[in-house]
Amino acid sequence: MVKTYPHGIIILAVKPQARHDVFDSLLSEKASLTGCPLVISILAGVDEKLLKKELLPIGYNGPIVRLFPNTAVAIGSGASILCAEPSVSDEVIALVSSFASKVGLCLRVDPRNFNAYGAISGSAPAWVYMFIESLADGGVFAGCSRETALKLAAQTVMVIVVPFHFYDNLPFHCFHESGQAHAVDHQKHCL
Repeated sequence: MVKTYPHGIIILAVKPQARHDVFDSLLSEKASLTGCPLVISILAGVDEKLLKKELLPIGYNGPIVRLFPNTAVAIGSGASILCAEPSVSDEVIALVSSFASKVGLCLRVDPRNFNAYGAISGSAPAWVYMFIESLADGGVFAGCSRETALKLAAQTVMVIVVPFHFYDNLPFHCFHESGQAHAVDHQKHCL
C-alpha cells in the first residue's frame, strides 16, 4: 500500500506492541515514508518523540498527530482526543480534527496529559457498562426482572448526561451529602 500511494496519510492503528512488526515489514519491503505528508498515530501509550525516533529508519521525519478515539466512534457518537508537537501546523490539526469529528466529539488536549485524557475517554465506556449492570443487579435483588431493570438503568444513564450539552455544567450542588438528589428546574436551581 505504501509503495502504491507513497504520498498518502499514514494511520497507525495497531496495538502498540505490534507497531514493530509493521515497521519491520515496511523495512523488509524497502518501503519508504519519505514524502508522506502526515502520520496519525492511534497507538496507545506511544508518544510523538518515541514514534518519531522509530519512524526515522523508514524515512519519515514529518508531522505526527496522536489521536485516541473511544469505542463509541463505531456508532458515530464517540469522543476522540488529539495532540501534536507545537511544530505541527494548525492546518494539519484542523484536518485530523475534521476527520475525527465525523464520528463524534474531538478535542485537542495538552500532550503532557494525553494519557490521562485517554484513560477518561477510553475507559469510561467499560465503567459505565459496569455501573448500568450494577444498577440492574440492585433492581433484580429487589425483585425486578433483569430485562426491565437493564432497560431502565441504561435509559436513565443515557438521558442523565444530556444536560451537559445544554448547560455550562450540571448542578452538582443540588445533591445532598446523603446522596439524595433534590429536584432541579431548568434554570439550574435547586427546588
